[in-house]
Amino acid sequence: MTVTDSKADGTAVLTEAAGSNGPEFRDDAPFPSNERVYVGLRHRILYGGLNPGSRLTEVQIARDFHVSRTPVREALRRLTAEGLLTMDPFRGMIVSDVDNIELEEIFVIREALEGLVTRLAAERVADVDLAKLDLLIDLMREAARSGQWDAMSAANTKFHEVIHYAAGNARLRAMLRNLLEFSRRFSIQAFASPERSELVIAEHEGMLAALRARDPVEADALARAHVARARDFLTARILRAQASVDGSDTNGGYVVDRFGEGLG
Repeated sequence: MTVTDSKADGTAVLTEAAGSNGPEFRDDAPFPSNERVYVGLRHRILYGGLNPGSRLTEVQIARDFHVSRTPVREALRRLTAEGLLTMDPFRGMIVSDVDNIELEEIFVIREALEGLVTRLAAERVADVDLAKLDLLIDLMREAARSGQWDAMSAANTKFHEVIHYAAGNARLRAMLRNLLEFSRRFSIQAFASPERSELVIAEHEGMLAALRARDPVEADALARAHVARARDFLTARILRAQASVDGSDTNGGYVVDRFGEGLG
């Protein structure tokens, strides 16, 4: 994933970066100032540029995006409404942290919905969808071998998205899109564990086998178990990070208090 700040004339665009864990933020076409700041910050939060606990300042953001503080305030307001930012009474605006209660709430919902969407997909999946899933597993396996964790995370997300589309339920797909965005905040770090990567690939292979067999009951059960294991892994990771990291570091004007370095 590449994040490129806007140039002096204030132009930027989102494009899909091959092999990345999300759209590349780069200079190309004009956005309104408030939208450009909103999209840029949201991109960094969801794709790992700004980690939970990072402190944001209006002055630094305005300088980075070559805008006044008015569009910055609007972008921060929107991101706060989405739950991605929080106003801390002592530190100011920070990237929302995630505790185990919130993680449990979100993954319980995702577990149920991933089971449902995979069950629906098993009843109507097309051969072209199965071929895509097979290819994505190969891409994940290759990315894991070469240690390309961002590519691993991107292929993982695409795997689930193919299933979501194969289910043919637009409302369900929209609900899952929001939950996947939450998960993306931690996915690259999670896949940096070779053991976890191997397990995810094996679980995907099992889900694909159930889809290929057009077995909705098995597909549902495997999808639920897959999400439950991801929840357990992330819960343990968050607990370790919160126990071991104390203090702060700075990078590009943003302050990072936990979960490693930011790319502000």
